[in-house]
Amino acid sequence: MHQFNIALDLYSALLCLVLGVYVLVSGDRRDRANLCFAGICACNAVMALGDMASWMFAAPLDGVEHAVMLVGTFAFYVAPAPLFMFFTSYITAYLGKRTTLPHDYLRLSVALFALYTAGCVVSLFNGMFFRVDPATGYERGPLFWLAQVVPVILHLRNAAIVVRHRGCLERKELLGFASYIALPIVAEVVQVAFYGIALMNTAVALAILLVFLSIQSERKALLAQRERELAEARSDI
Repeated sequence: MHQFNIALDLYSALLCLVLGVYVLVSGDRRDRANLCFAGICACNAVMALGDMASWMFAAPLDGVEHAVMLVGTFAFYVAPAPLFMFFTSYITAYLGKRTTLPHDYLRLSVALFALYTAGCVVSLFNGMFFRVDPATGYERGPLFWLAQVVPVILHLRNAAIVVRHRGCLERKELLGFASYIALPIVAEVVQVAFYGIALMNTAVALAILLVFLSIQSERKALLAQRERELAEARSDI
């Protein structure tokens, strides 16, 4: 099972890195939506690589193994908050091209991100979210459930933003966002209930791929519109 989880995490990290780099290289790097999408990809890649560290070594751990597992576990725990914050920014940038948004949705996301990150840092010392012991390896802390609350709140808030402004999205785009909302929730429920199955990063990577396909669909439609406008301009000359 450990080798299977490592393979899933490695695949997820590579897929996200490829998609993020492609969007930055082929798209407009001044576009906030593109930058946020790359940030989403980078955060999930960090999560996947951090999760790999939990499966690579068996207890008892030597000094190097303990350090690698501790750094990886911290990366896995801390990455979800900026990931969902980037997604909030991505949604608002994407929707902002089509409508005027009534609220600054990022304020609450930034506040929750800061609170959650502080909790992850404190956990390095008191183990409230997680602990990595040289004798036993990775263990969930007594407040592990609290570490799931902030990412879930951010995720559900993103879902609420999409639902509220769904009229601004085409069907393909709405399906892409819906997959990003639904797949991680299903994976989180399974992963919390059955420790030993690493589904979260793979589910997020798959959802990112579906969002990427919707981006490409929008870009294709935009290019077609520009070609029509150029053809009409030439015909008028």
